[in-house]
Amino acid sequence: MATAAKASGEDQRAAAANALLGDAVSGVPWPEGWPLIVRPTDPILATDASAVARWFATHQNEIDQVLADYGAIMFRDFPLHSSLDFAGAMESYPAPPGGYSGGATPREAVAGRVFEATRAAAENTIVLHQEMAYLPRWPRKLAFYCLHAPDSGGETLVSSVRRFERGADPRFLDEIRERGLLTTRNFRSPGPAPDWLMAVHRPWQEAFYTEDPKKAEADVEEMGLDYTWEDDGSLTAAFHHTGFMDHHVSGQRHWFNQLLSQTFTPYSLGERWQRYAEYYADGRPQPYGVRFGDGEPIPVEDVNAMMPLLNAETIAVPWQHGDILMIDNILTFHGRNSYTGHRDVQVALLEEGAQ
Repeated sequence: MATAAKASGEDQRAAAANALLGDAVSGVPWPEGWPLIVRPTDPILATDASAVARWFATHQNEIDQVLADYGAIMFRDFPLHSSLDFAGAMESYPAPPGGYSGGATPREAVAGRVFEATRAAAENTIVLHQEMAYLPRWPRKLAFYCLHAPDSGGETLVSSVRRFERGADPRFLDEIRERGLLTTRNFRSPGPAPDWLMAVHRPWQEAFYTEDPKKAEADVEEMGLDYTWEDDGSLTAAFHHTGFMDHHVSGQRHWFNQLLSQTFTPYSLGERWQRYAEYYADGRPQPYGVRFGDGEPIPVEDVNAMMPLLNAETIAVPWQHGDILMIDNILTFHGRNSYTGHRDVQVALLEEGAQ
């Protein structure tokens, strides 16, 4: 009976989503109940990329409502065959003014507002996180686009923030609410570095797209961060924040930070952990640090206790050419599996949120 009731509930949920999105498309949930997979039913929408762009432009509010329910939507079988097609489909969404300046991972612009998703090595898994939650301004939504699917693996990982919160220790959540968080990020000075370090610890010139230290300082200040130049020529940015954020549609307050992905442990770094520990053993500035807002360290046992919750109900979403996976950045953690072969997944940052 419980299984039948759950199936009936999912059917009603999908029917409500389809009623919002209209007759030109049809959505069915992933076997796990989410994300919602939306495909075109209108022949024009299935063949004309400009029609797809117009559809996204006229259905933003409806997509927002469905996204606030499901947390992620996969748009599949739409005629989006190039980065320019993808950029056109996302053109009606406002882009965060700062783009990806100051971002944590190496990526370059591909076409207009479209970026590489990441340059992290194929053998690495990217830990679940909320995009740019270490900054005062960040994208409310992300749209990932698959130009070329890998031979194997490379799935984008998604996990529900709401389910994570239900399983988390209320004592620890309350402590973060009361004390806030202090996130620090160090951008290293230029010079030789091991290949494995490149995706973890970026030079400040690459992170801020400049060779001018004054321009980097100005960018950091514009972001609302404090900064310090370290003795080794690296730049450290610091951000005091609450660790939680009100959702722009529901108004509900949710976990929004990168405590778990930027507290480096064997869990977050995997096989890179030993190399990382040895590399920073001499006391050089580390790429990330998260403490309570008063500067006191966060007990590692509290962080470790939350790590399994990230993976408890993670869904690995495989890619097909032309797919768009839109993610609500507050409601959904995302990451990436390792892969083989050539993988070209791109991203557009959509709408600016602020904390």
